[in-house]
Amino acid sequence: MAVDIQEVNAKVDSHIDVCAVRYESLSKQFDIQITGINGRLKKIERNLNWGIGLVFSAMGTIILLLLNYIMR
Repeated sequence: MAVDIQEVNAKVDSHIDVCAVRYESLSKQFDIQITGINGRLKKIERNLNWGIGLVFSAMGTIILLLLNYIMR
């Protein structure tokens, strides 16, 4: 089971091309430029912002429900 270096290089190159197409479609979909480390950091930051917003919304909802229950 010998592995040829040209085969490995071809597979890696095709994988890089596939990833480039995926990132390009994502950048068009989300209207952001996803290239390099800055693009990855933007994606992580966006996801963290959504998560933090969701947590704060849930906490606010729980507090309002508890206040409503106490005021009855």
